[in-house]
Amino acid sequence: MLISALILIFMIVILPLETGRLLACFDRTPGRDTGMVFLAGFLFQIVLFFPVALGCMFFIRQDNFAVCTKIYLILSLIPAVAGTICRVKELKERKPEAPEKAAKPEVYSNTGEVKNGKFRDAEKMILWGAFLVIFAFQLYKAVTTAFIDGDNTFYVTQSLIAQQQGVMFTNLPYTGGPTSLDMRHALAVLPLWFAYLAKISGIHATVLCKTVMPLFLIPLTYLVFFEIAKILYPEEKNNIPFFLCIVAIFEMFGSVSIYTAERFFLTRTWQGKAMLGSVVIPVIILGLLLLAKSYGEKEGTGVKTAWYLIVSTGIFSGICTSLGAAYSAGLVATGCFILAICKKKPGIFVTGLLACIPQVLYMAAYVLLK
Repeated sequence: MLISALILIFMIVILPLETGRLLACFDRTPGRDTGMVFLAGFLFQIVLFFPVALGCMFFIRQDNFAVCTKIYLILSLIPAVAGTICRVKELKERKPEAPEKAAKPEVYSNTGEVKNGKFRDAEKMILWGAFLVIFAFQLYKAVTTAFIDGDNTFYVTQSLIAQQQGVMFTNLPYTGGPTSLDMRHALAVLPLWFAYLAKISGIHATVLCKTVMPLFLIPLTYLVFFEIAKILYPEEKNNIPFFLCIVAIFEMFGSVSIYTAERFFLTRTWQGKAMLGSVVIPVIILGLLLLAKSYGEKEGTGVKTAWYLIVSTGIFSGICTSLGAAYSAGLVATGCFILAICKKKPGIFVTGLLACIPQVLYMAAYVLLK
């Protein structure tokens, strides 16, 4: 079990992080942190799985999932190794710089009085402590609580069939019997990605989806909101944990119906529909905020990163669920249209439409195949 856990950590943490370092070599944006690097690498890794899975699904008949696993494993290692080499080379070339003591900005209370350093630090620690308590409670409940959900009969079973029988969407999840390729769900390959992780790590697909993946996907969601908070509050650092506390509370008490994103986030964390609401849409919003910031004071800084997040997340939306492609395209087009008006740059909207091409192709393929 320990070896399986280490393998899984390597696949979903180390590989995306090192892949992100490779991408960072092409866009040396100042102030880039490890969280953004990891997020970029994760998107690259999961988007890379999409063409590999589709190619094996449509062009290989026997043991296509086994072939998919081998091909994707090799392809996923290449950018990670390249990123490690790039990072080592960068560290060797970097010249040591003398540390500069930056003056702490004055923070004012509601009465207009300047807060002293001790009060500011105590307030920050309390807010971070409150968020970490809520965050830990959510992880605990996600692992120890089982939720009854009819969709598990399909999604988790498809992952299990791929892991144990080596086929992709050609067996009925309800009976286990063979059938023709399920064109309705064939393009949403997220269950196959979970099956790949289960196959490589040796963990049962059901255990992986229901127990293990929430320990990764819930922190991933809060990582995205953390990056959003850093853009919204570049100077007011104490507002970042406060923002995360508000988000965490909404996630806990937003289950007002069975259809809310908050309910999916905590009860169906591993499903594509849940990842669409908790990861995909927030990352698109992060990309749009970063794009708006790039055309602000330091125009052009971070533009590549912003467009990369938008385009890769658009592809990821189709991997999660078929309708995700339409939702993400609409959000990107609307956001870029608003930015084009606010920044008086029509090129933003034109580029935004071009960024939606993957979703348009996805939806066209879905209609033709179905």
